[in-house]
Amino acid sequence: MNLKFGLLWLEDQYSPAELDNIKNAARAHGFQIEIVNRPNGDDLKELSVEQERHYPFDLILIDLDLAADGNGADEARRARDLFPATPILFYSGKKNRDGLVQLIQERQVEGVFISHRNDFTKRTGELIGHLAASFNRLPGMRGLAARVVAECDDHYRAILTTLGKHSDLEAKIAALLDEEVQNAQERSVKGYSSDCKGGLAGRIGSRAVTSMTLHKVARKITGYEEFRQLCGASDALAAARRECKDYTKDVLEVRNTLGHALESRTDNGWEIANPKGEDITVARFPQIRETFLVNLEAIKRMLDIVTSESLLDESGS
Repeated sequence: MNLKFGLLWLEDQYSPAELDNIKNAARAHGFQIEIVNRPNGDDLKELSVEQERHYPFDLILIDLDLAADGNGADEARRARDLFPATPILFYSGKKNRDGLVQLIQERQVEGVFISHRNDFTKRTGELIGHLAASFNRLPGMRGLAARVVAECDDHYRAILTTLGKHSDLEAKIAALLDEEVQNAQERSVKGYSSDCKGGLAGRIGSRAVTSMTLHKVARKITGYEEFRQLCGASDALAAARRECKDYTKDVLEVRNTLGHALESRTDNGWEIANPKGEDITVARFPQIRETFLVNLEAIKRMLDIVTSESLLDESGS
């Protein structure tokens, strides 16, 4: 499970409003949508190979009228054969729903959802929601939390490594890492002392440097006056820092709660409870996914900013 929702869209004339509606619908369920658009089904076979290898598509949208005289009903037939387990939404603005159903039935295509073009973006959002419901299990959310934290850790390491190339910041980052590690009771000072022999790289890569440490040091160093003098004030960086200021509560603590939670089958579905009493309900999962995504994107923007050529030029590197 991840924060991305893959969409294969056979359509040669979609509008910006339709695209925005679909993106917003995915975001409302806590997903970042990744759309592969094709004007017709000419390369469905190649795309199906990619589906078998990496499963990038969670939903397929097919318009009736495609480029190069393509027929969406025929492509729906091919798509079902090539993507047997992937939901398909077939739509058109030129035929009513009954007419579209007839086209699909004539071709004996199973498992296809039908919509008029006026409603297909709304229906797409509904299908994304229905598919998201299948992700609302503790193992999936627990794995997602671990994946998001791991990816954020990589971004933070890259941020600190990049900023550590500035001689004036290297010592400051090293000192902050030392402070955070030594102040945390659960960290192994002995192991970290050995890692310190490897300089800043050894410190950043140390197992004693936890996700919390990376977060704190990256936030502190990007707020220090030395950083501002070397790299200049950045409104974009300030905005990104604000968006992930609650990373500890919004991501790390949720990750920890999910890691120690239990789920049980009840008449109302799967219920999740933490032994410490910090319950996380399934109803919160979309909001949790969205919060994960906000933090991940903000930290990635921080990385992009500190590794940008303009920032490096300003720093004199």
